[in-house]
Amino acid sequence: MQKMIIAAIVLLLAQIGLSVALNLGNKGINEGTPDSLFLSFKPEEVHSLEITGGEGKSLVIKKDTEGWLLPAHFSAPVDKSKVTALLDKLAGAKQGFVVATSDEAAKRFKVDSKGFERHVVLTGEGKPLADFYVGTSPIFRQVHARRADNTQIVTIPLSTFELDNTVDKWLDKSLATIKDEDLVGLTIGDLHLKKSDDGWQLDGLKDGEKLNSKEVDTLVTKVRGLSVLDVFDPAEVADSLTDPVFRFTTVQKGNKEVEYRFAKAKDNFYVLKMSNRNMYFKVLALPVETIKLASREKLVEKAPPAEPAEKSVSAAAPE
Repeated sequence: MQKMIIAAIVLLLAQIGLSVALNLGNKGINEGTPDSLFLSFKPEEVHSLEITGGEGKSLVIKKDTEGWLLPAHFSAPVDKSKVTALLDKLAGAKQGFVVATSDEAAKRFKVDSKGFERHVVLTGEGKPLADFYVGTSPIFRQVHARRADNTQIVTIPLSTFELDNTVDKWLDKSLATIKDEDLVGLTIGDLHLKKSDDGWQLDGLKDGEKLNSKEVDTLVTKVRGLSVLDVFDPAEVADSLTDPVFRFTTVQKGNKEVEYRFAKAKDNFYVLKMSNRNMYFKVLALPVETIKLASREKLVEKAPPAEPAEKSVSAAAPE
């Protein structure tokens, strides 16, 4: 009987110990409300966005009167649509169940203040609007996350790719691009093209000549579609544009002239300086080299000979 009592006591103590262990292990698991908003801010109130990677490199994006800029990268303009999309997604991100709350778990899921995949801080009017850490990914397009003011670790629908901390991800690549409807004139050397209701016209076209519409369209498409890859340090490249190796001038809607000047850079790139911007852009050499090849011989071809007028034949009147 005594042995049975001792066995019952041991079993009871084991059950109590197991219950305590489970409670400790699950502490915080059911805290908070799943499917509630992870953050509480309004996208339009955000004036600054700072993304820091696990290696310690930070990227800051700030809003001023002209839009979103990269202040540490020569104040280069940022692709507004990307910033807007990210802020809207963060503002609407709903959290899952709390998966852990301990310091050890924060390190394991990489949402600790000293060990993380991303640390994001949003500010507006000089005050923080959101401060959180993003860590490991349990499944595709989901990450573990923790607010800086909270120990709860949750999952949110996001990826670290969307929180890239490199300039290339955010730079507005369309800074040198011209919309089709905005380009109305183009001058390359002694070639002067103008857009009319009937399409592109070339100054100095002679009788018996006509424009090669395919070549003109190819040239105009290359001019309109120039893409910016990066921004150069003005101190390093400004002198190279004193005597550019190539230039052309566009006439854009509103009769606004914009000159594009190019200097050769290292490898397969050019330095581009536009007369309407104070920055020096990095562009690929290939499209520039294609535009440089524009010539009258390519754009003009002989018009087909006019067909002779038909002679009227009168039927002879019967005698």
